[in-house]
Amino acid sequence: YLFILEDTTVHQSDTTFTIFYRPRKGKDFEGVTGRLYINTNGFAVEKVIAEPYEDSSGIDMKIIQEYALIDGKKWFPVKLSTSLAMTDLSMSSTLSNAYLEGTGTTYIDSIRINPVGLEVKRSNITLATSENANELDSVQWGGIRKYQITEKEAQTYHVIDSISKEHNLNEQFGMLSSLLEGKIPIKKFDLDLERVLDFNQYEGVRLGLGLETSERLMKWSTIGGYFAYGFRDKEIKYGGEFTLNFSKKRGQYMSFIYQQDVLERGRVGFNRESFSLINTEVYRDLFIRQMDQQRLGEIRLGTDIRSNMQLALIGDYQRITFTDGYAFMPTDSTIYRPLGEFDLAEVGAEITWNIGAKFMLLGSKKVVTEAKYPLLKLKAMHGLKGVFESDYEYTRLSAEIGQTNTFRGVGAFTWRITASKTIGEVPIQLLFNGNGTNIAWNLSVPNSFETMPAGTFYTTEQAAIFTRFDFTKFKTKAKWNEPQIGVHYAFGSGTLQGREMHSLELETMHKGYQEAGLILNGLLISSAGAIGVGGFYTIGAYSSTDWKKNIVPKVTLKFQF
Repeated sequence: YLFILEDTTVHQSDTTFTIFYRPRKGKDFEGVTGRLYINTNGFAVEKVIAEPYEDSSGIDMKIIQEYALIDGKKWFPVKLSTSLAMTDLSMSSTLSNAYLEGTGTTYIDSIRINPVGLEVKRSNITLATSENANELDSVQWGGIRKYQITEKEAQTYHVIDSISKEHNLNEQFGMLSSLLEGKIPIKKFDLDLERVLDFNQYEGVRLGLGLETSERLMKWSTIGGYFAYGFRDKEIKYGGEFTLNFSKKRGQYMSFIYQQDVLERGRVGFNRESFSLINTEVYRDLFIRQMDQQRLGEIRLGTDIRSNMQLALIGDYQRITFTDGYAFMPTDSTIYRPLGEFDLAEVGAEITWNIGAKFMLLGSKKVVTEAKYPLLKLKAMHGLKGVFESDYEYTRLSAEIGQTNTFRGVGAFTWRITASKTIGEVPIQLLFNGNGTNIAWNLSVPNSFETMPAGTFYTTEQAAIFTRFDFTKFKTKAKWNEPQIGVHYAFGSGTLQGREMHSLELETMHKGYQEAGLILNGLLISSAGAIGVGGFYTIGAYSSTDWKKNIVPKVTLKFQF
C-alpha cells in the first residue's frame, strides 16, 4: 500500500492525522482505497473511509466508520455508514439508466467500559431484526429512529416510493430475491424451479412442476407438492410435503413428507440445502446412472440446539423397487433371490454444526457473516426389522467436515473429508457409492472424484478427502477475461463386507483411489458467471497403463449473483 499524509488537525491537546491510502501501482490484488484519521491520543483510529480501489463486479460500495473516546479510556465505534450501488442491475426496461442504490447508518450508544455486575450472554447472532421490520409505517419508524429524518430525506422517500409503485420495483426486487432461492413467486404461492427441469443419466431429461404456499399466504406452515416425468425411464414421479413452522428464528419445525420417486443407489443422503445455482455441487446430479424406485413416508422434527447447530430427528417407512435384475443372498440363505422390492423402517438423527459461525438474523432468515471454522455434518440411521413389513436391521453412519480457508493475496484452499459405514447385511441400495462424476461429456464438480465414472465402486465403509486450491485471479485489461489457476487432489479408500451376497460384480476402493488436476478458471467472464477448463488425471493403483486413458478434460462453470 501507498500511504500519503494529507493533513494535520489540532484539537485542544490532541492531533488528528489524515492519511490517504491505496494499493501501490503494479501490485496485483483486490485492495481498497480511502482515508485514515489517526488521533494522537493512543494513536487510535478516529475515523476510516474505505471503498474498492478497482472493481469489476458492478457494485460500488463505500463504508465510513467513526470512533469516540469513551470515558477517556477506550476508543470505540459509535457510527457506521454504508452505501451500496448496483450499477449493473437494471430494475426496469423503461428506466434503462436507473439502478438500485442503498444507504444505511448504524449508531451505537449506551457504551460502558468494563461494567460491574453485568451478566454477559454470549450468542452467535451478531445482529437481529424484527420479523415485521419491513411492515412498519412512517409513524412507527419515527419513534424508533435515533435522529429524525430531514425534509430532503422525507422528499427522497416520497419520490422513490412513487417510482417504485409506478414501475412495480418492489415486486421485481422480491422476484430477484426469490430467484436466488430457486423460487418464482406467483401471487401467494411459489413455483419451485428445481422441480421444473432436471437431467441425470438414469431419467434423462426430467420435466415437472412444483408448487408450494409462501409466507404471503401462511407464515406458520407450508404446503407443497410436485410431479415429474423422466423421458428415459418413462416413469411419473410425484410427492407432497406439509411443514409446521413453530419458530423460524429457532429453526423449530415438523415436516410430513410423502413421495413416489427414484433414489440414487448408495447415496449418503444428508438433508439437501436449498437450491442455488451458485453452489456448483448441484451439478453432481447430472452424473447419476443407477437409481431405484422409492415410495417414502417420512416425519422430520427439527430445532436449533444453538444458532449455529441444527438437529433433525427422522422417522420414515419406505418401499424400494429395483429397476434391474439385482438379486441378494444373505448369510442365512444358499441362493440368490431377486428382491424385486423390499421395505425399510428407519429412525435416526442428523446434526449440522457450523462451528464458531456468526449470523445475522434478518426477520426469520439467518445469513452467515463469519465462518472461521469447518462445517460438520453427522447422520445416523437405524433400520428396524419387523415393523409392518420391514425386512432388514442395520445401522448407517455418515460424517462430513470441510471449509474454505482464504489466504489474502494468495488464494483460497477448500477441503472436505467424508466417512461412511453400514453395519449389517443389506442390499446394494444401502451401501455407499464412490461419488464419481466422470462421463463422456464432463462438467467439473468440486468435492467429487472427477476421473471416476459414476457407480464404479460400492462399499460398506469408506473415507475420502477432496482438496482444491484456487490462486488469486490474474488482472487483465480485457473485461471478458480473468484467469485463475487451481489445483486439485482427491484420495479415497473403502472396503465391502460380504461381497458374495450381491449378484452384481461390485468393485471397491480398497487399494486407494487417487487423482490430481490442474484448472484454469475465468477464461470467459461476465456479470453472471465464469467459464474455464480443467484437466484431471488418475494416479496410483487404479490408473491405466495407457496414460491417455487417465486424462479427463472438463469444463468449469461458476455462476455469481
